[in-house]
Amino acid sequence: AIQRPSHPHYPAHATLPNSDMPSTDEWNLRDQVAGAIVFQNVVHPKAHGLSATSPSSKMWALLYAKFMRTSEALKGLAIDKLRSVKLTDTRYLPEHLDTLTTLRGEALSIGANCSDLEFMPIILASL
Repeated sequence: AIQRPSHPHYPAHATLPNSDMPSTDEWNLRDQVAGAIVFQNVVHPKAHGLSATSPSSKMWALLYAKFMRTSEALKGLAIDKLRSVKLTDTRYLPEHLDTLTTLRGEALSIGANCSDLEFMPIILASL
């Protein structure tokens, strides 16, 4: 989550849009806009513990903790799906490698472990 800058000196004048060093007022405005976007895009935000006046980082942390969960079963299924891909025609080797790389990325995104050393035998076994 993006935290409020801790730099002790904020510019006294207006800063450029998307500045890395916004003034305190601009930072608060950006945080309120981001919070409003998050709040408005959640169905029943009160049911998820969100308040319209909360900082956007707090809202995002609550939603992340509630919905970004994986299980060992999902991780295992993702690795099994990766291992089950086989090359059927050698003319399509680049596409096959792209498919394996995509499936590995999906497995990694849900928390499965698939290091390069583990991925190489999967590639060789799929040929």
